[in-house]
Amino acid sequence: MRDPAADVTAAVARGSLDGDLVGVTAVEVHPTYRRRGLARHLLWAIADWAAAAGARRAFLQTAAANGAAHRLYLSSGFRVHHRYDYLTPTS
Repeated sequence: MRDPAADVTAAVARGSLDGDLVGVTAVEVHPTYRRRGLARHLLWAIADWAAAAGARRAFLQTAAANGAAHRLYLSSGFRVHHRYDYLTPTS
């Protein structure tokens, strides 16, 4: 979504389809445009597109510390399936 008056991309999200599964990635909203429902709008646009193409399941991932994303996804019908950790080798 672009705001032509400001010549800035206000929000972006990506959906990738594999059979009946859609992956949602790269959901980002420019700080000036947050709290206006743009991420939710894009999330549901991807869901509509994917459903029309045969998707019946969806997944996404986000950082555990991203509370705003967690609230958005939980209120949109997603649930926590699992968590993961990044590990680094010991010296």
